[in-house]
Amino acid sequence: MRIGLSSIVGDGFGNGSFVFGEVPSGGGTPPPSGEVLISSQTLDGTYLSTTPSESFTFSGGSTYLTDGANVSYFSYISDTSGLFSLNLTGLTSLVSADVYFNNAMTTAPNCSGLTSLTSVNFSQNPSMTVAPNLTGCTALTTVYVNSCSLGDSTLLTMCSQILSAAGGNSGTLIMNGDYNYSFDSSSIPTEITDLVNAGWTVTYNSY
Repeated sequence: MRIGLSSIVGDGFGNGSFVFGEVPSGGGTPPPSGEVLISSQTLDGTYLSTTPSESFTFSGGSTYLTDGANVSYFSYISDTSGLFSLNLTGLTSLVSADVYFNNAMTTAPNCSGLTSLTSVNFSQNPSMTVAPNLTGCTALTTVYVNSCSLGDSTLLTMCSQILSAAGGNSGTLIMNGDYNYSFDSSSIPTEITDLVNAGWTVTYNSY
């Protein structure tokens, strides 16, 4: 299935609502396998805020947003039965992303390569078992992935990505709460301690 963003209705302050239409056959860039394309080529606002039950009427898949060069802020909040994941890599000017309280989302948004991204809040997604891809996010200072269902491996991979891209930014990483993995306090993994030693404040579950 291919769905395109055919228009956006703005309020004069960079905010807007989505109107979806089918992407013409042969038009646009095809999304990655299994994903739904939302082409925001016509988008000229700076803030995307969706009402999932109204805007994303499809379910059972992931969503790939493209050509959003003007988008600085994105939010997708309080979806009880919709998208499994979001690919935000097409929003090349993204500064802040809020994706939380989404019960169906199992994979955190892909943000790889977003060099303007400073803040992500991907918390309170209880079905989320895969942490965000933050590879190359060199401007990051704030990451929230608390109160999800993230295991040790995916959390530590995320820590390594943050250290590699933004270790010198002295940021904050919150990854505790609910069903996120709890680390042995007597043997904290180097992925966490290296990030702390680089100047980041890291909050995690421990026992």
